[in-house]
Amino acid sequence: MLVNGKEKNYESFSVSEMIKDLDLNADKIVVELNLKILPKEEYDKTVLKEDDKIEIVAFVGGG
Repeated sequence: MLVNGKEKNYESFSVSEMIKDLDLNADKIVVELNLKILPKEEYDKTVLKEDDKIEIVAFVGGG
């Protein structure tokens, strides 16, 4: 599978497990799974497959 354009192996992981493994804060990111924004309440229920394409966007503060 591709995560932000890089080949990764998170097959059979939930999205929540992948986020934890990547050491990300779920409150500060948006996950796009196969070109669709995944609602945060779906992170625990969504199991990743080998051919998934995932983009993770992090919010960055500034001023």
